Amino acid sequence: MPATRFICLSGHEVNINQCLKKCIHTQRCMFLPTLRAVANSLNRKLQNATVTELLAGTMETFLKKTTDYAVDPINQMYALHGSAVHTLNENYTEGNMLSEERLHDEITSGKFDLFGQILDKEDNTLGDYKITSSYKLMKALGYYKIDVPTGEVYKTGIKKVNQKPKKNGELMELNMF
Repeated sequence: MPATRFICLSGHEVNINQCLKKCIHTQRCMFLPTLRAVANSLNRKLQNATVTELLAGTMETFLKKTTDYAVDPINQMYALHGSAVHTLNENYTEGNMLSEERLHDEITSGKFDLFGQILDKEDNTLGDYKITSSYKLMKALGYYKIDVPTGEVYKTGIKKVNQKPKKNGELMELNMF
């Protein structure tokens, strides 16, 4: 079953169709076309499990397929952004390239982003678009910035008389081994 309700900024849950017809608040939390796009992205009716679904926990995937649930539309923006990037790139493939092709078997299905001569004219390459923030990417790679003292102190507020740090300009590598 798909998501059937949006979670408003106020915390109230409202039926998605009702939200799209008329907001229960005096002003919408997002533009109406964006809310429509979020609602459309949640309404997927593939029969078999997809590779993306298999990346989530078993119980989460089971509950999403068997139970009505609510989503915060703002939390769907990265997924919507990622889908838009796929659509944009799909329109610029040519020649010996395949884009957004769905493959099926008896158990699952999956769609690959790009395959073919996407880097050069010699080799076939499988490509996968990734949309994430640079902060999350650097953290995942084990890089971070550290606070260094500036010699200054806060003059007002809750931090008054505490040292003012700043992030160092270079990335430090986190050695985990």
